[in-house]
Amino acid sequence: HENKDLIYRVTSRRIVGDKSYFSPHAPMPIAGVLKDRFPEVKHATVFNLPWHLRIQAGEKIFNNNYGARVASSFFEIFTFSFIRGDPKTALLDPASVVLTESFAKQCFGSSDAVGKTINISLKDRKVTGVIRDVPYHSHIRFDFAMPISLPGVEDKYAWRGFGSGVYVQFAHSINMAEFNKKIKDIAKEYDPKISTQFSLQP
Repeated sequence: HENKDLIYRVTSRRIVGDKSYFSPHAPMPIAGVLKDRFPEVKHATVFNLPWHLRIQAGEKIFNNNYGARVASSFFEIFTFSFIRGDPKTALLDPASVVLTESFAKQCFGSSDAVGKTINISLKDRKVTGVIRDVPYHSHIRFDFAMPISLPGVEDKYAWRGFGSGVYVQFAHSINMAEFNKKIKDIAKEYDPKISTQFSLQP
């Protein structure tokens, strides 16, 4: 990834009684808060863990491919090689989807997938990009990626969730320890009952 030295994952620690629980995931609203509040954060995205969905492309039906929901800046933070499409705009349309090369061939054979429509969980989505397959050793793996709308900061239920990878890209080098102090107790601002604390992980 071209920006690897500026990319961090937001991790969480929750105190319950006398025990401390660590998670490599974080509540989705923190992504928007970090992007809006701190000018040094250039991009922020979520990566919802992949899951199996019913997909239909023409007469073909698939049930065992991994789909990920991500924020629209996902492909600006992470450098995935685009065969077709523009990483800066591929996920701006809420009804868009980006396919890996292998899955595009499964769906459409040798014809160009961009501009075609696939149905994912009864919703039509337009293919706006095709990327090279994700390397097998990456912890961010998917067959297709589609945009997600981040929940608002007033959604207290969303602040209690831990189902998402949350990643930020900084505009320049930072002092991680100093930034961790700034973000440690942000969750309490939106729900004082939450004991979750945040920190960055390179």
